[in-house]
Amino acid sequence: MPLAGGSLEPNSKSRVMRALILTFAAAVITVTTLIADAPAFADGSRFIPLGRIPQLLQPGGATPPRFSRGSRPVKFFVDAASLPQSLSTNLSNACAHGIFNTQRPGRYYVVVELQGGQKKRLSYANAQGFNLRDPGNRRGRDLAFLFELDGTSQCKVYAIPTLF
Repeated sequence: MPLAGGSLEPNSKSRVMRALILTFAAAVITVTTLIADAPAFADGSRFIPLGRIPQLLQPGGATPPRFSRGSRPVKFFVDAASLPQSLSTNLSNACAHGIFNTQRPGRYYVVVELQGGQKKRLSYANAQGFNLRDPGNRRGRDLAFLFELDGTSQCKVYAIPTLF
């Protein structure tokens, strides 16, 4: 309501100022959005209307992503005939209980060729602590450890002496 001098009440002035500020902020946001999206509108390949959602989800010409497992072979010779003699029952029990394991099962592996041409892939760790989780300090000196079925109750640990 205007007062006698033609001015607005103090409460009305604050409402008008709030409305002006909100209108100005909305205009700035709209202009900023239009300017930021201008290259997308100009480039027809990046603009996908909402009616083409299946094409957005499976664009033509795009190749599916390749996921690498990240595992790495370790060059470590193991004689298949000596593998049963190197089975450590104490370490195998600790592995089955989860207190002597590899840090990343399957990350580093050794391929052992068995009799009959079969191949067995075993996880690798060594006594220096490479890829080995051993909070009880059960590892010996100058040993390499090969894990079969690590992370299960059927875990087997082979302790192979190393010369280096």
